[in-house]
Amino acid sequence: MQKTLIIVPMKQLSDAKSRLKRSMADRLRVNVAKKLLNQTLFRVGRAIENCKETHKLSVLTECDEVRSFVEKKDISVITSSIKNKLSKSLFFGVQWAKSNGFSSVCIIPADLGDPSTQELKKFIFFPLESNNMVICPSKDLGTNALLISPPDGITFFYGKDSFRKHLEIANRNKIKTTVLKLKSLTFDIDAMEDLQELLVKFPDFLGDGNVYHE
Repeated sequence: MQKTLIIVPMKQLSDAKSRLKRSMADRLRVNVAKKLLNQTLFRVGRAIENCKETHKLSVLTECDEVRSFVEKKDISVITSSIKNKLSKSLFFGVQWAKSNGFSSVCIIPADLGDPSTQELKKFIFFPLESNNMVICPSKDLGTNALLISPPDGITFFYGKDSFRKHLEIANRNKIKTTVLKLKSLTFDIDAMEDLQELLVKFPDFLGDGNVYHE
């Protein structure tokens, strides 16, 4: 049976959404990060709710608070010892996937602004053979979603221009690549203008309780 591990990476909350540090208090910035993570986990959970035998959701983190938060939701945690270095932490995560019998990994960022459950399904369940990769860029040509078989088919290079870098690495490694640009998966919350755009659409996003718009 082909099995896919969906990895949602999450750094230390104290360092999350660092580009917002100049614009808001730390408490509010951390709240933004937790709300976005919570929403992403909820949406991905809905996308795979009928496919639990073939698809498993896990959060990759080095943060104790995130680990406790996620485990209360009955979602598995892969504990990384690598702090604030996403590319290296993901290498650890895909090695874990391989050693636990997963034939592919799907990496979904924790900070998507408003991911559509239907577009998550379209991405996660895209027909995938061995030595294949599916990638969705962010609006600034970072990497916002990535599905690959085998799990360690490429070396990860997240950060500026990572979309182009991942395409180049896949080409060198003879990994057949599909670019799947899905509108709701291109929108992540990096800067204050991104958050402002989200709050125009959903003014109650930072209110009390969980806010799910689907």
